[in-house]
Amino acid sequence: MRVLLAPSWRQPPESLAPWLEPLTQAGFTMAAGPRGRGAAERALEPYLALAGPGDVLGGQSFGARVASLAAASGRVAPAGLILISFPLSGRGERRCAHWPQVRCPVLLVSGSNDPLSPLAELELRSRGLSRAQMAVIEGAGHDLRARAPEVLDHLIHFLNSLHPGQGQIFPTDQAQIPNIGAA
Repeated sequence: MRVLLAPSWRQPPESLAPWLEPLTQAGFTMAAGPRGRGAAERALEPYLALAGPGDVLGGQSFGARVASLAAASGRVAPAGLILISFPLSGRGERRCAHWPQVRCPVLLVSGSNDPLSPLAELELRSRGLSRAQMAVIEGAGHDLRARAPEVLDHLIHFLNSLHPGQGQIFPTDQAQIPNIGAA
């Protein structure tokens, strides 16, 4: 199983280091999608070119939008979908209109104080996903990198639920997780 994560808008793939490096060390095969620019719909093709059947698709913020569009496209059969800080940005109905076409298990990870995705609206929109679970990082905003240990715990549990035994449970003590911090 390979996990393909796309970065936030205008961020390089290196900005995903808080997720990629620890998950690789936990035993998962990780890949980073291309830098996000322009509309998520325009970033879809380069992302799909990297995606393969059985991959877990995902991303952070803008990258989460791209990954969800890919999962809904019907052009790849993902094993799962990880949406970290999915940005509703006051346009939730439009940005989530494709969610009913997503058929794989989905993990939404969001900060309880995310100004781009108010929790109540995200919970409402997530009803459009047939196989979704939500992890809320209490007190966190939109950028969850500073809370990487908590986020990683949720990611690993989700990935292990898709393929039991694939990766090890990684320690949640931040001192034990390498390369944590804003990239």
